[in-house]
Order: sequence, then C-alpha cells, then structure tokens
Amino acid sequence: MKIYFDGCSNTAGSELKDAKKTRFSKLVCDHFNAEEYNIGLFSGSDRRMARNLLEHDLSQLSLIHISEPTRL
Repeated sequence: MKIYFDGCSNTAGSELKDAKKTRFSKLVCDHFNAEEYNIGLFSGSDRRMARNLLEHDLSQLSLIHISEPTRL
C-alpha cells in the first residue's frame, strides 16, 4: 500500500523538529503499514498540487490525501 500526500507546509511538517518521523503523513502510514509518498511543500499552491496530480502515475497509489494550503 502506498499513500500519496500533497499540500502546504502543514503537510510537509515544516514546523516540526523531526518532520520525517513526526508529521501526520508518517504517523498515518505507520498505522496502516503503508509506504509514505509526501510531496507537501512550504507555500504549496492549489495549482502546484493540481499539476502534481496530473504529472504523477496515480494508478500505483492506494490512497490520495490532499490538504488545502493555509490561507492568511
């Protein structure tokens, strides 16, 4: 099982000390014993996320989780 995550800095875990081990995507994947594929990015935009969905082979993924970028 492989789970795709995309979004802004919240998805990337940029505010965490050890993001690779403690971001929510890692915790979810650990719970379901799944491979994590997280391409969240600080200042990620809706257009970037849409482009990523169009450019990736989604047939290899079991689940897709998209987090809307934080609006100020």
